[in-house]
Amino acid sequence: MQALIVLDVQKGLMKRKQFKRQQNNIAALMKDFKNRQQFIIATQHLLPGSGSIFDPESENSRLAEGIEKNSNLVVVKSSPNAFSSPELSEYLVKHQVDQVFVVGFNAEY
Repeated sequence: MQALIVLDVQKGLMKRKQFKRQQNNIAALMKDFKNRQQFIIATQHLLPGSGSIFDPESENSRLAEGIEKNSNLVVVKSSPNAFSSPELSEYLVKHQVDQVFVVGFNAEY
């Protein structure tokens, strides 16, 4: 099985620059994975109490349109390394994922 990991495609990051082309590319990849019944995992970088675009109290911390509804799993993380998440590791093992493709943005951007 394959999994597409979509890193931190959050509203606040999308407002910082013109990322329409990148968002379109990510949407096309998500559509392809969904059509082939492969897994899509989104990550959401959250930093409670930070007052930043990653503060869960901010609308900017929300995933961009279409990301959550088209994902099989959303992993909330507070560190840049999505692979440090036990939830992600367990999901990949449980679903026998042997190929991972990573797209998206670095929350430290």
